[in-house]
Amino acid sequence: MVIEHAFVSTRPQEYVLAAAEAYLRARGFEPSPGGEGAAAGRAFEMRRGESKAHRARTIAGLPQRVSVEYDRGRVAVAATIEPSAKWGGGGSGSFTLTSGGVEGRPKHMVVHEQLLRAIVTGLQTLLAHDASGTPDYAAWDAAEAEAEALEARRKRRNGNALLIALAIVAALVVAAILATR
Repeated sequence: MVIEHAFVSTRPQEYVLAAAEAYLRARGFEPSPGGEGAAAGRAFEMRRGESKAHRARTIAGLPQRVSVEYDRGRVAVAATIEPSAKWGGGGSGSFTLTSGGVEGRPKHMVVHEQLLRAIVTGLQTLLAHDASGTPDYAAWDAAEAEAEALEARRKRRNGNALLIALAIVAALVVAAILATR
């Protein structure tokens, strides 16, 4: 999933890039391999999450990239998140051939979209609207809380399925023991 957004900032290039990098670093983003971050010039890219989507334990752990570009006051932000079969991607339960990564299923990627939109709008608020220069992570916190709640529901559902399966096996063992008597 990709979200692109552009806005205008009246702040100097150095401030915009440094503030954007600090905003992202505060939430675990690191410069992409080979990238130098905001010090590189007028653009940078940062990443967070696992290197492979199938290794992610939560939605927030999926591979995410954010690139920020500054051009004469215009700030362009692109945010991406890679879906996995476990967290919103296709391929689970059906046979599909894909070239490259897992295709996302929009119905199952609502939280992914909320997370990316929170990152992008948080950057816009910080760089274009907020005169105080203090970052606001409220929307980002809400999106990550929703992702954690989704993970808790998933664990509960899987735990219940395991308990039911164990109960059925135990009932079959008891029935087999009683049948042999």
